Amino acid sequence: MVVHLHYAHAIGMERLVTLLDELFSLSISEGAISNILARAREPMLDAVAAIETVVLASPVICSMRHRFG
Repeated sequence: MVVHLHYAHAIGMERLVTLLDELFSLSISEGAISNILARAREPMLDAVAAIETVVLASPVICSMRHRFG
């Protein structure tokens, strides 16, 4: 959740500390959040590489049907 909130919703460290405390009564420091994000980096990069492999092997890439009118 920390990774999602930080990257997908652009919630900064200070706000994350407050949010986690208010929502879950979880007292966590900015340093701990930084460590969580650092530990998540490699698994996320591995997932990105796996997704990239599948997408690039697809016969159609970035096909979108547009609807006008």
